[in-house]
Amino acid sequence: MNKSSSKDILCCPKCLGCFDNNNNKSQLICANCQAIYRLQDDGQYYDFYIADENITSPTYPKSLGYLHYNREKILSIVAKNTIIDTIFNRKDFNDNWERELIALQKNVRAYNLSERNRVEYMIDDDTTQEYKNQQYFTEVKSKIIMRYISSVKHNGNKVLHIGCGGKCNESIPIKYSKNKFINFGVEAVRSYVNEFSKHGEAHLANALSLPYQDESFSVINFTDILEHLFDPLLGLVEANRVLKQGGYLILDTPNQNNIRSYKNPLIWAEHFIAQIFPKISRKKIITGGWGGEVFFHTEFTKNELVSLLTYSGFSIKRINIHSTGNNGVNDKEIKSIKNIIKSFFNYIAPIGSWFVLAEKVSHTNRN
Repeated sequence: MNKSSSKDILCCPKCLGCFDNNNNKSQLICANCQAIYRLQDDGQYYDFYIADENITSPTYPKSLGYLHYNREKILSIVAKNTIIDTIFNRKDFNDNWERELIALQKNVRAYNLSERNRVEYMIDDDTTQEYKNQQYFTEVKSKIIMRYISSVKHNGNKVLHIGCGGKCNESIPIKYSKNKFINFGVEAVRSYVNEFSKHGEAHLANALSLPYQDESFSVINFTDILEHLFDPLLGLVEANRVLKQGGYLILDTPNQNNIRSYKNPLIWAEHFIAQIFPKISRKKIITGGWGGEVFFHTEFTKNELVSLLTYSGFSIKRINIHSTGNNGVNDKEIKSIKNIIKSFFNYIAPIGSWFVLAEKVSHTNRN
């Protein structure tokens, strides 16, 4: 296992200032703004977390502004069925979406946009089927990630896992370690920070305000994170900032045009008509569930991803759809007629998530 100290690359997440050189290891003091960050859990990690509402968002281009969700926008959303929903028989889908939306709005009223306030002390139940499914999906995903990363040359071996996850996601840092990378991670959940520490160094921090100096990493692992950010552009701008020039970002995130069922002809019709008339598309999902909780969890079209990444200073090298579930087509070699047929349908009407490999080509400031 490759491990390393981040002392030489840490900085104040508020102002990006350096820390005073002092012998007090229990805390770090910013030389610029005097902010103090203390060690947690008997010296295992620092608490660098800054709440979303205290971070300034970059200016969105007009074409992407709708992807930025603030508190007022979340609370103003009303779920209602339209004539188009009736035509495409979306009632069950919309009813489930409405229940989750109400739960999300309740959480936003109680905790604002800061995930930390709600999930900081969350501990996963590893006996549930949900947990075991996540382990399986992540194992499949880790193989796709390493295939992408292995296809390019990188100028160093430090990888930052933004939203590093806990034990159920550990196959990803394990794969990086086996490929001679040194793992670093940030998370909003304390138990995840501790669990990730078996594979590298991690700290409590917000993906929108990272405690690292500019151009500190050769690779940014940005999997299962973009869809959780109320401010996806800032998340990518921050990833760009801490990535070395010519470094790579590996991203996976849900596909908004994902076919929900191969067996329902109405859903097929809905999918193809929406390619011509996008306004008839079903609602953009902004909720998800884990461990009995509802949280912000959105999805993206290909055009949205390309625009966000380009605007954030990245050049896309690969963008494809892969399924990591038990349904649809996985990323294994096709050896049967059945899989060939599935692959064809997956090509014309995909089931799966976006996987993107992007190179940093320009530096983008977060302010």
